[in-house]
Amino acid sequence: MTAEDVFISTPLPEQFSVARDLFLHHLISERRLAENSVEAYSADIAFFLKFIGAKGKRSLNSVDVSLIHAFLEHCRLKYISNRSNARRVSALKSFFSFLTQQDIVRQNPFAMIDLPKSGRALPK
Repeated sequence: MTAEDVFISTPLPEQFSVARDLFLHHLISERRLAENSVEAYSADIAFFLKFIGAKGKRSLNSVDVSLIHAFLEHCRLKYISNRSNARRVSALKSFFSFLTQQDIVRQNPFAMIDLPKSGRALPK
């Protein structure tokens, strides 16, 4: 079994699924986001939760800056663009901010993370 197989097949702890579902419900009912936006948030959060689950983390309180940097490095090695990673970081900042407000996690580790530069070319 490869590391990629572990990443894909690792079941999420119940706390992760419940927190994600609670946040998605918040996006739909309170922020009234469009279905496509909610699906994008869901995919970005699920990708991160699978990554930390594969790293053996079983609590959202165990997420720290070094784990976030490892996640971003994992994305870079998979040739995921800076723009996509910036979107993911933005979604995860919102997710953890919500979890902090709901007293599900103690702090938002993404608050200290800057968005990756999009690398846009200058106009000619």
